[in-house]
Amino acid sequence: RGSADESVVRELMGLERSIFSVWFGWLRSRADGRGRFEAVLDRVESELGARGGPYFMGSELSLVDLLFLPFLERMSASLPYYKNLVI
Repeated sequence: RGSADESVVRELMGLERSIFSVWFGWLRSRADGRGRFEAVLDRVESELGARGGPYFMGSELSLVDLLFLPFLERMSASLPYYKNLVI
């Protein structure tokens, strides 16, 4: 039986996979996936503030932050160029 923190970490890791999947699918597609991407990005933003931030698990850097970091950086670099969206 896991702790409450373990449950939150698992949920956030799933969110990381969701945003990656939506971003990469939209990036490779001619279809408009902006609304879907922005909906998942809103969830990410909400989770960042849910435990007092500035990090996903609160005031200290965690594995969750390290999982999100490279993909959020890639999103912020690729989306303005390919999809005209600044995040």
